[in-house]
Order: sequence, then structure tokens, then C-alpha cells
Amino acid sequence: MELLRDIERNFRDDTGPVTIRTPVGRFTIWLLCGDVRWTSWDTLPFRKRPTQFSDASKRIISELRQYFKTGWSDFGWFEIPKFALLLKPEEVVRAFVFLKDNVRPGQLITYNELADIVGAEPPVLRAHIQNNRLPVIIPCHRVIRSDGRMGGYQRGHDDKKYWLLKLEGIRFKGDIW
Repeated sequence: MELLRDIERNFRDDTGPVTIRTPVGRFTIWLLCGDVRWTSWDTLPFRKRPTQFSDASKRIISELRQYFKTGWSDFGWFEIPKFALLLKPEEVVRAFVFLKDNVRPGQLITYNELADIVGAEPPVLRAHIQNNRLPVIIPCHRVIRSDGRMGGYQRGHDDKKYWLLKLEGIRFKGDIW
């Protein structure tokens, strides 16, 4: 805990977490130098919050709040930070961009369909989607299995995937679409 406090003391005014409360838990937007670096369903006990924001980070925070209330937002304008794509194969980068720009709220795509579109092997794609550093903005929750089941989400946050899809108007019978 002391290590976190030491790190926190060195934060600039435009660096740190911004948390949005949702019905299924806290969603954290991590800012670095005023810009969005990653988002997460997990939180760390930082007390210091950013006080300065870039225009893009203000907009993304506003749109995420809107999304969690209504199930609708368009993140197509948002440029994925290079950090979120670090060490990702080219076809995975194409998949993330395709999801963000083309798969709208209320729409679903299977791992196999996405793999065919971007020229990837489904197991490779699945592994990287599970480790998406920008959940919701890159809508990996809209990717389902070919048999119509939801599949996993964000290393065990399956309840959040179900809730996000329900918020967007998707109805499942059990875990099958």
C-alpha cells in the first residue's frame, strides 16, 4: 500500500483513475498525461484523481457515462492509443479497429466471422480479445461464440458481458443468443 502512495505522490494533475459507477460494479478509465490509456473493470485504491483533462478524455468520460445509462454511444471517433495495441499481431490490431468502428451497440459478431474479416486464427483472436485493455470502447463484449453462446469476457467478468449486452437490447436464453 505504501508503494501505491509513493507512486501517487508523483502523479501529475492529469494522471490517474476516473471511476464510473455502474449497476455491475465500478468501471475505471485510466488517464496518463490527460489522455485515456486503458479502461478496466478492476480498481486500485488510488485516492488522487486527475484535475486536468484533454478534450478527448473529457469526451470519452462523458460518452462512457452516457453508454452506461442508455446502452448507446459511438466510440468510432476515438483513436486507440498505441499502448493498448502494444505487442499485438497486425490482424488483432485490425480486429480491434474493426470492432470499434463497425460493430454497433445491439449487434453481435462471432469469433469466426471476425477472424475471417481480419485474416486471423480464431484462437489467437480469442486470446487477445480476452486481454483487451479498452473494454467497452473496443466492444469485445459483442463477440460471441459460433454456437450462439456468450463466451468469456475480461478474465472472469462474464456477468458484466451479459449486463452490457442486455443494456444494448440483446436477449439471451440462459447464455445462448
